[in-house]
Amino acid sequence: MIAITSLFLMPRQSFKLGVCIFIIIFFAFPKYYHLTVFKIPNARDKMAHHQVIEASVTKAGGWASLEEECSRLVKLPLPYGGAWKQLPTNFPVLTSLQARRIYVETNAESYTVRADIFGMHSTGGRGIPFYDLIVTSKAIMSLEELGFNRGKLHHVTNLVYYVDGNS
Repeated sequence: MIAITSLFLMPRQSFKLGVCIFIIIFFAFPKYYHLTVFKIPNARDKMAHHQVIEASVTKAGGWASLEEECSRLVKLPLPYGGAWKQLPTNFPVLTSLQARRIYVETNAESYTVRADIFGMHSTGGRGIPFYDLIVTSKAIMSLEELGFNRGKLHHVTNLVYYVDGNS
């Protein structure tokens, strides 16, 4: 009992109290787990993300029109900051994705358009789940070709992929 009490009397006791409350909520009351800050994504969340994206692309014109819009987007000059936050009105499929940012990378023989849709990349200490939709002008075999260091690459159609950073 003395060891438990001394745990709360040490410096940084608010941090330790928070850890204890998290442990109690996480292990003792699993039905209240949604109240905690960090939630490990499950397969149902991953499938829901993909279904939302597939439905919005299909409703706006399909995967082929997405590839065509990306090839047109590459020809436009990049906005200040190097990423599109708001697209011009003549890109209905890309607009329907409601991406936070759309990055365009080009080189002599190919291009890559990456739309950040759900979540975000790693913040350094721990990874945060993310879902990025990627359209390229050539086939991709690995994440390293795109510059990702984590996640799982999924093939959707011809030159459309998504990276699921939940895994």
